[in-house]
Amino acid sequence: MCLFTIRYSAEKKFAIVFAEESTVLSEPNPSSSNAFILHEGTKIKLLDEFNNFYKIELADGRQGWIKENDLKVL
Repeated sequence: MCLFTIRYSAEKKFAIVFAEESTVLSEPNPSSSNAFILHEGTKIKLLDEFNNFYKIELADGRQGWIKENDLKVL
């Protein structure tokens, strides 16, 4: 685990989805497969950051990568 990931875990940062609809991807790559869809107002936990994507986790444990432009960090 990298230092950046450890810092994110320790800080337990959260964000809110601000895009009307956002596709969460399986990897931080625009051409990766879709994992699931989130809608505006969804609160998410931030786990990591890479190439303008955030790795996120939902309250139900699902994880994926979302474009940083689709959310607002709290």
